[in-house]
Amino acid sequence: PALGSERKQQYREKDGMSSSRKRLIFLIALVGMSSSSQAEPGDKPPALGSEHFRAPPRPDTSNDQQRINLERSRKWAKLVDTDGERASEQIRADFPEAKVVQLVKPGMMVTADYRLDRVRIYVDEEGKVIKPPKVG
Repeated sequence: PALGSERKQQYREKDGMSSSRKRLIFLIALVGMSSSSQAEPGDKPPALGSEHFRAPPRPDTSNDQQRINLERSRKWAKLVDTDGERASEQIRADFPEAKVVQLVKPGMMVTADYRLDRVRIYVDEEGKVIKPPKVG
């Protein structure tokens, strides 16, 4: 017991404050910060249409774009069981606006975002297309 009290005394002498006093100062500061960020009783929350709640812009999914994508996917369905590189060349010829034509091999990680300028071609270990390529 005497050893523990000696260490406490040394600690107090080091910076001049006890740990309980430091905790009290910390709590007072914490309460002061949280009370300054609270809303006043008359304040209203931001409206759903305000900049605080604005959703990111959606990609163009108009009826025309959906129809075009449907036509492409029907045409590209014929590419199943063909070589992935040849499918890639065919898609680049059919869809010159595509910035990315990606061959996706088994176990390969892909992002979940939707891009109208990207086509993914899923291939097996041998490089054969296993399902119809899709825009996105």
